[in-house]
Amino acid sequence: MRKIRLIKIIIIVISLFTTPVLDAVKDSTTFIASSLSESTHFRTFPYLNRAFSFERSQRFVEAIAEVKRALNIAPNYQPFLHYLFKLQLRAKAYTEAEETLEALPEQERVKLLTSLRSEMSVQQLHLTNFEFVALLGDLPPEAKRQVYLYRLYWLADNSESLALDWSISQASDIKPDQAIIYESEVWLKRENYLKVIDTMSQIRRRRALSDREQYIVGLALIKSKKIKETRALLTGADHGETKLLLTRQLILDLIDDQEYDQALYWYKWLEQGYGLSSNDYDRALQLAISLGNWPLARAYQTKRSNASCTESALISARLGNRELAKQQLSSCSSFESPKLWLSLAEELNLSFMIEAASFNDSGLLHRQKIVVAWNRYHQGEYQKVIDILSSTAYLSLSSRRLLALAYEKNAQLNHSMLEWEAVYRRSNRQFDLQSLLESMKKALTEVELIRQYEKLLSVSSLPSKVRLEIAEQLLTLYSKHPGDCSAIEEPRYRFI
Repeated sequence: MRKIRLIKIIIIVISLFTTPVLDAVKDSTTFIASSLSESTHFRTFPYLNRAFSFERSQRFVEAIAEVKRALNIAPNYQPFLHYLFKLQLRAKAYTEAEETLEALPEQERVKLLTSLRSEMSVQQLHLTNFEFVALLGDLPPEAKRQVYLYRLYWLADNSESLALDWSISQASDIKPDQAIIYESEVWLKRENYLKVIDTMSQIRRRRALSDREQYIVGLALIKSKKIKETRALLTGADHGETKLLLTRQLILDLIDDQEYDQALYWYKWLEQGYGLSSNDYDRALQLAISLGNWPLARAYQTKRSNASCTESALISARLGNRELAKQQLSSCSSFESPKLWLSLAEELNLSFMIEAASFNDSGLLHRQKIVVAWNRYHQGEYQKVIDILSSTAYLSLSSRRLLALAYEKNAQLNHSMLEWEAVYRRSNRQFDLQSLLESMKKALTEVELIRQYEKLLSVSSLPSKVRLEIAEQLLTLYSKHPGDCSAIEEPRYRFI
């Protein structure tokens, strides 16, 4: 019995220092050599083992040498070539890496060559146009686009100005559309609207603009006060949703410039083409009053009063009058605008109204249950929370965490532990793992914990810090329970 215990302790201590390495080597070598014959796998394993070890120590040159030895045994074996390419890339041995790709199929070679050239493009901040074009070489057009954007966004991470200057200096025949959009958005941010229009014309000469691109051009036209061009764009036949957004922006700019008659003109145009929201009617009404257009003001007032009860409450809430919004919403039917009603009631913390409401939509019913469960939890009604959530078909991670907490508060520790396990399986987050470990301590005896901790140490995805903590706790438990653990009955809970 003492010998068995000593062996277990030795295994745990070794795992503190070697298990992550051994797990990585085992998983990696098994995967990379999965299609080799058993004898070839056996012969190449020592070289791969050393290569992975060297890689973990950032000793890429030595790792490369080991992989080449493995390739002498299994020539042109693609997984080995992929691994060699990866090491050469990390060692910045770009010429050798490109030579390695020659042994791969054409489609795969181009894909990896694109990655290689992308990496080469960011090795220096200042790269002449001649050097960059030479780097692109005879890559296919899509690969050239990827390399260009890789360098552009890398420069942008370092300096927006450097990225902009570099992209502007490039010839248009190698510049992808995304780079032109990037330049335009930078000019837009800098409020250089004429530059935006000029830059976007490069895409216009190639093809018709997308909604997003049309919005950028329209915004620049509005901000640069190009009224004729703006009118032509807004009254065109295409990009309906974009024109709606641009018209709203134009109206706001006109109001800021106190051009109320023009703003009202575009409100009337917007109403005819798209209709007005309650907020639009509010603003249009104020404009009509300011301009003394009483017939139009009366018309807008009538239309404004036709807004739904829930919309009126929403307007009050958005204007900062929460108490009035609560009073208005309490008189509204949840069937009028059910989705808006529930969202607003939740925003206003009207839990009692939400619980009493009725909905036909399954999604809203589900949301209603979750809101009620959180409210009951805060009131200390943990059994009610359990009744609601345990009977709900699908729970989000936050709701399942709430259920685990409710079980714990209700002294149902085994259920709490099982819920934390389910949460950790879905999230794979360390704080959920910590909650699971805490619930295990509360739900299991120390003898049962020994068995579960031993199983946990065999989980390869376990974070090293947590692995260390568990191993230390396990050593403490061994000292408290020196009997042979092989005699322990299988516990009520298993961690898989």
